[in-house]
Amino acid sequence: LRAIELLAGRQGELDAAQLRVYRTARAEALAAVGEVSQAVALYDDLVKEFPQDGRISEARAKLLTEEDDPRAIREALAAWQQVERKSRRGTDRWFRARYAIAEGLFKLGQKEKAAKLIGLTKVLNPELGGSQLKAQFEQLLARCQQD
Repeated sequence: LRAIELLAGRQGELDAAQLRVYRTARAEALAAVGEVSQAVALYDDLVKEFPQDGRISEARAKLLTEEDDPRAIREALAAWQQVERKSRRGTDRWFRARYAIAEGLFKLGQKEKAAKLIGLTKVLNPELGGSQLKAQFEQLLARCQQD
């Protein structure tokens, strides 16, 4: 964060692409040192400015996912749904979004809805994005089916 802050006064010297990288790195640094609300606010601005940048949208959604209160989970769920809509079906990002949506639904107590989403995802794409994600999907499905 200190390294990023050293560049703060020189933002006027950066071109648009460099400024985007700087601002994204600053959001990442803020998140890394626990300044979550500042990081989310910066990501909010970046998502508005660069709505088609999946990396920025996904980073924001991931950050929101780290919170455990219901309000934050609902906000993360909405963010992941947006990432999913903007991602091409079957891509790594799309599978990560689908998993995060199912996990958010589970955390909100909507186990049946989460299980249905996982089931539908599995019907459409039996490999569920590869061995690692498949294992995560299957573990979450098992948790959804427990009483």
